[in-house]
Amino acid sequence: MTIETHILDINKAQDIQTAKDILLQGGRVAIPTETVYGLGAIATNEDAVKSVFVAKNRPLDHPLIVHIGNESQLNYWVDEISQAARCVMNVCWPGPLTLIFKKKPQVSSLISAGLDTVAIRMPGLRSIRDLIADLPHGLVAPSANPHKQLSPTTAEHVKQGLGGKIEAILDGGACDVGLESTILDVSGNELQILRAGPYSQEQLAQITNMHVAMPMSHSVKVAGNMKAHYQPITPLVLVESAELEDYIGVGNSQSYAVLHVDSASASAAKICFNMPTDRAGYARKLYQTLHQADHSKTDTIVVEVTPQIKSWPEIMNRLERASHR
Repeated sequence: MTIETHILDINKAQDIQTAKDILLQGGRVAIPTETVYGLGAIATNEDAVKSVFVAKNRPLDHPLIVHIGNESQLNYWVDEISQAARCVMNVCWPGPLTLIFKKKPQVSSLISAGLDTVAIRMPGLRSIRDLIADLPHGLVAPSANPHKQLSPTTAEHVKQGLGGKIEAILDGGACDVGLESTILDVSGNELQILRAGPYSQEQLAQITNMHVAMPMSHSVKVAGNMKAHYQPITPLVLVESAELEDYIGVGNSQSYAVLHVDSASASAAKICFNMPTDRAGYARKLYQTLHQADHSKTDTIVVEVTPQIKSWPEIMNRLERASHR
């Protein structure tokens, strides 16, 4: 069933109130954060949470992240907060860091996917925190896109993917970080990064003065950790710099959209996107550029992989899942 999706302006008080009203009535509103746009619904409204899974076509065994507006809302979800968790909360919240805690008994298994833990984040945008703080206990807010597809970093991306399926989109412009949060498990004795993101292993170890593990693979179910994820509709392949020119060489009947960093020749490509050479800049531009490439009507999206890019785990995490077939 198609519904009207209202476009709201984060800078208009009346539109913020409209977003709150929709959420309180059990509706879904795509909200901007510093990472990506999230599909918000009242986290304690079971029917609203279910409707998020329906809109995204998301499997029910995939846990959600609860977004809170202030620390007092955290008390509904968790009992115990370790000293290490306090350390990272003090430094990294609000911001692009999700923490996994042992959950309280009342936390819905729909949110936790049946696990004994719950993932919590306090987003960086002040206006969004204020909105969430006015709502009961927080919002679930997985990325506001169809399941496994490219994450949205603008309201237009959300509209392209979920327009006609959700009640509203709160337009806050382009996301500043542009990549999903780091997920850090603080529920046990060991600290583990379960999804690479803007906060690195080294940064979190320095903040906590503890060893922070980042296993290459793990069996813990967390948001965005499926083998095939963050994918454009157009097939995406990763090609190392030394092989790029040969891969898209003259005589190949395929048409390519190429994301490149080095000045390697991409003359056979239909369209080229020159990516930033710094880590934060590349992350900020990645999804935005992949959305553009996906609409370029080429046969394949080619992403150049340099030794530097290989050393960025959060970038490689997204690219490897985007290219998985």
